Amino acid sequence: MNIEQYNEQIGKHNLFFRLLGGRLTFMEDGHAEAEMPTGRDHANPNNTVHGGVLMTLADVTSGAAARSTGHGCTTLECKMNFLRPAKVGTTLFSVAETLHMGRRTGVYDCRIYDEDRKLIAVSTVTMFLFESQDEARREGERITGTQA
Repeated sequence: MNIEQYNEQIGKHNLFFRLLGGRLTFMEDGHAEAEMPTGRDHANPNNTVHGGVLMTLADVTSGAAARSTGHGCTTLECKMNFLRPAKVGTTLFSVAETLHMGRRTGVYDCRIYDEDRKLIAVSTVTMFLFESQDEARREGERITGTQA
């Protein structure tokens, strides 16, 4: 799946990431990158980017790194260290790399930077890996009783 196809899939199936304005910019061989412009809708009460926005960016970027290997995936665990506040109105950039890929789980390191390339947050994400994108979709439909 190339980056254009993946962004089209995100537009159809990951409405939350689309709502936040995120976009994948690169994915290949266990590596993925994304960007997200931020605005007032991304702010917390301190007028910095909400931590949930950063977690979502890390989660989706890490998922793209997993899917770049042909697997489907779902998040098992996501841990984040917030290193400095992200200013509202800036564009955030994320980079995810595979740390480990087993038969059924993958572990990913994701780093989020601001426009000045200052490190904002680091995240470790563990994904459950499905054999394929189709297997992941079928399992989601089975659990929810809906069709994507």
